[in-house]
Amino acid sequence: MGRLRTYSLTVLSAAVLLSVLAGCASSPAVAPTPRFKAATEKCHVASGHDGLEYADKGASLILSTESDPDPLSTHVNIANVICVLDKLHVSAATKDRMFNTRALDGMQDARWKGIDASWTYHPDDGFNLSLEDKRLEAAR
Repeated sequence: MGRLRTYSLTVLSAAVLLSVLAGCASSPAVAPTPRFKAATEKCHVASGHDGLEYADKGASLILSTESDPDPLSTHVNIANVICVLDKLHVSAATKDRMFNTRALDGMQDARWKGIDASWTYHPDDGFNLSLEDKRLEAAR
């Protein structure tokens, strides 16, 4: 009786594990919010670019530049970031704050039209920007 119970638990555990793994493997890729997708597409920044990540079920967009950009690189560059910000209708004052941030300033933040932004800059790490679409989060 003990062997049968152990065998049954082993088979059951394996079945549960396989179904969980199958569910993870078939999970769809994270889809960006419509306005994040539109902005990155209009700026020719595709998901194949290094330094671009959609997160939080598409409600977040993370852009990271290199500290020493290579003109031949497919990595997100500061021109890509500026273009995306322009498409998301960021004010000139907010962009000025972003691009005048120093390493000593630490994490900075701003909010506009339902988007929360936080960013840092360091000469060794580049410019790192996280955007959260609060309109989409509220609808979920």
